[in-house]
Amino acid sequence: MASPTAINIWGGDKDQTRLTHCRFVRTKRFRKLIVVQPGRIDRDRVVVSVSDAAEVLLRDWPTPASKTRLAAIEACLAVIRGEKPPRVARQAFIVAAKDARILLGEQI
Repeated sequence: MASPTAINIWGGDKDQTRLTHCRFVRTKRFRKLIVVQPGRIDRDRVVVSVSDAAEVLLRDWPTPASKTRLAAIEACLAVIRGEKPPRVARQAFIVAAKDARILLGEQI
């Protein structure tokens, strides 16, 4: 059995940290993948799950103070908690990626 997962969310003034403890988290996969380029031009990221999206949002996002990024993080957390279906996190991630101008493609 897996141990509980902790997710750090960096946001707000002076890098305040909110630590959210979740029960066992299964990978919540998206039905269709998303391709983003959050950093170097030769490093595309293929996002296929809520955990992939959360990792990109937390570690690789080019505009950390973005409201759409924070909304996407909240959507990922809602899915991880079992409050929303994965499509909600996927859509919020796409909106944030468009806002940050890092979206390369999405399967519809």
